[in-house]
Amino acid sequence: MTLIFNIIMRIRSFLFVIACVVSTVSNSQTATSPTIGCVPLNVNFEAPAGATTYFWDFGDGATSNLKSPVNPYTIAGTYTVIFRATAGGPPVGSPITVTVSPKPVPTITTSSILKGCVPLTVNLAGNAVLPAGVTLGGYKWSFGDGTGATGSPTTKTYVTPGKFTVALEVTTSSSSCNVTKQFVDYVSCSAPPTTAFTTTPSPATACVPPLTVSFTNTTTSTLPLTYLWTMHNGTTTTVKDPPAVTITTAGSYIVSLTATDSNKCTSTYSVPVNVGSPAATFTVKDTVCINTPVTFTNTSSPGTYAWNFGTGATPATSGVTNPVVTYSTAGIKTITLNVTTGACSGTV
Repeated sequence: MTLIFNIIMRIRSFLFVIACVVSTVSNSQTATSPTIGCVPLNVNFEAPAGATTYFWDFGDGATSNLKSPVNPYTIAGTYTVIFRATAGGPPVGSPITVTVSPKPVPTITTSSILKGCVPLTVNLAGNAVLPAGVTLGGYKWSFGDGTGATGSPTTKTYVTPGKFTVALEVTTSSSSCNVTKQFVDYVSCSAPPTTAFTTTPSPATACVPPLTVSFTNTTTSTLPLTYLWTMHNGTTTTVKDPPAVTITTAGSYIVSLTATDSNKCTSTYSVPVNVGSPAATFTVKDTVCINTPVTFTNTSSPGTYAWNFGTGATPATSGVTNPVVTYSTAGIKTITLNVTTGACSGTV
């Protein structure tokens, strides 16, 4: 009887010890890092306090028998994480839900022209659709020329020619959802073409019609160009070098060339064409006071000018287009203006 009693007491004592051990295990396994984020999302887990054996089922097919495992979630989805003391044991505590989303995709919207001449100013607005539970931290820009900005919208002025890759970084409340996207060659700008052409003869003048003029395009640019010529009579052509033209009517004409590069950056160059003697005309007040400056307004054909203002004038002569003269003596003054264009001249 004594032996049987001792065995029973030891069994009770053993059961008591087991009961005490089980009662010290917490029902609270935890995730010690965010459980909402974007792929790849690494989640840290911590076993319940007091547990001595561990079995984690992370819901994505992966398991662990570590006390504090880390599980990387590489596919978007919602996962239920269950902790057990052993693989076949019952769940301990409440399951943990992990929500993993695709990374957001930054986008840029703009109403600005993204190709043109320097300086080129562009207005940019960033955007990204974030997963539920993730909040926006901010936007950071890199403009491709060594400068940047924060916030959205933003404005950037490019002052040097080139192609520029714009990078937009989106920061969020979850570091796994932070993302940067590069927009390759998003902005392209250039210096205007150096538009020019020569004429034969040069200058393009004749004292009497007809006058035949040929044109040679000497425009330069670092980019491909298109051309638009506007001829003396208003007709246009897009060839590089237009055919020669013959002008049969006396008059003053303008021929212009506009060059446009692949960034739609343009510049224009014009040359006067004169047939017949240049017209010499001007306007001035018919009555002026002594020692009071008076302006002569030249309305002549293009050319070089030679003025003579008569007696008592300062200056007495001039070669400027619109001279200012002061008279020191009274009287009727005789003014002459000679206009010279090439070998042709006209006088009034």
